[in-house]
Amino acid sequence: MTTNLPERVVVATDGTSAALRGVRYATFEAKRLGVGLEIVHVVPGYLPTGPLPMVPDGALQAFGCSVLERSLAVARNTAGDVEIMSRLVSGARVASIVEAGRSGSLLVLGSEPHTLAERVWTGATVAGVSARAGVPVVVVPEGWRERDTASMSRVLVGFKSPQHAPELLASAFALANTRGADLAVLHAWKLPSVYDDVVTNRVAEAQWREEQHAVIESLIVDLRRCYPEVAVTIDVLHESPAHALVRASRNVDRLVITRPAHGGYFHHLGAVARAVLREAHCPVEVVPPSTGEEDERSLAPRARWRSPTLTPK
Repeated sequence: MTTNLPERVVVATDGTSAALRGVRYATFEAKRLGVGLEIVHVVPGYLPTGPLPMVPDGALQAFGCSVLERSLAVARNTAGDVEIMSRLVSGARVASIVEAGRSGSLLVLGSEPHTLAERVWTGATVAGVSARAGVPVVVVPEGWRERDTASMSRVLVGFKSPQHAPELLASAFALANTRGADLAVLHAWKLPSVYDDVVTNRVAEAQWREEQHAVIESLIVDLRRCYPEVAVTIDVLHESPAHALVRASRNVDRLVITRPAHGGYFHHLGAVARAVLREAHCPVEVVPPSTGEEDERSLAPRARWRSPTLTPK
């Protein structure tokens, strides 16, 4: 496994208030981790043909540079002692941001999906990057303020199933440990109404909760030993996962989830992840699942956040 990758936080910006909020958050994260910050802006690689005159390429480059300058000023004012660099790239927005993120250990995006148009534009970028990035992606919502970074007291991890749980839980434990925060593990499920009634009529809910609690405990037993100072609570709910996670996000400092594994040209987020990214009240971290050799490069930067005695299986 390659381990000599640069340690930095990468943040994508387009100069909007949402993006500048992401820049501030990324700057705080870089300072907390003791790494550098890279600010990236994507200039369109092509323009559609039509009756309108084409915009000169130089004008696009000049505007892109002005976006970077505004973002650099925000980062310097937030934490001037962080080593900051900027990069202007050209191409498709999502693919370019994903590629830029490969140079760091964390990729940050600001999100502000209010109107339908903003949901289509900003939401598509956030979902597309979160579905494809090879490093953890943190999406910063509108409600985040700088004071929220002063002390992180609680991390929430959304647990779905044992599949990809090792990397998800290891990332959540490591984050809680580095921030001196408590960790809450939340597992919720609910089938469509008709089928949900059939299942709950045949399975005692108390028994189901106990069984799921035991499954989660078995998965975190080594992590508890590696991070003995992290206080952990487990909550198992018979409720819509998206509703449960969004509601719980009001009382935590970061929500950590994972995404479905994919291959080839198909990249997507599950319905729960999309809802959480759209509605959560705290920053959401999307941890990429491990799928083999292709992901070794993306997993390497996170190795330093884990205990060297822990080898998730």
